[in-house]
Amino acid sequence: MAWEEKHSEVDLFGGKDCEVEADECEVGRKRKGLHGHDSDVKGDFRGLFERRSGRLFVEAYEKVSKDSDERRFGPPCVADVLPLVERLRPGTLLFTDGARAYTSVCKDMGIFNAQVDHSKGEFSRRETIHGKLLVVSTQGIDGAWGNLKNFLRACGGCRGDILESSVKEFQWRANLPDDSDPFFCLLECIKDGCFQ
Repeated sequence: MAWEEKHSEVDLFGGKDCEVEADECEVGRKRKGLHGHDSDVKGDFRGLFERRSGRLFVEAYEKVSKDSDERRFGPPCVADVLPLVERLRPGTLLFTDGARAYTSVCKDMGIFNAQVDHSKGEFSRRETIHGKLLVVSTQGIDGAWGNLKNFLRACGGCRGDILESSVKEFQWRANLPDDSDPFFCLLECIKDGCFQ
């Protein structure tokens, strides 16, 4: 039995009134300006960050057009965000950036979605949701993207042959308790058969 199948319920995020952030990120793209050219994107990532527990989910994916197999730039489409929303339990409070794809997907699946619009300079705001004053932001997952970029840089970049395993290692390390030793946690996973 694969590790993902064995832990499918554990891998779900959120729950009633649980706050989760979702976002996507591109790694390797440089701004236009230096010599007037954009560089190729090395990797597209999407992820979830559960605020209460600090749990993180990250995965690499390909952002391609529906009509062709060409790389697509710009905001995510429904097909890009659906795998993230499917990992959420009903009743979750999902905080995202201004991507419209989340609105329709969340409404159909019973997930409350509050958004901040980065394009208008909004990065955080207080809002009363279900009778509680909450901070609507994506700063937790945005911080994880910076950590992922630094981790990938240390692993030799976004090389296709090691990208998936590097991202899963980053996720595993990010989800370790703060006071734990990664070596002993790895031994414990091997003993429990997590990698069979």
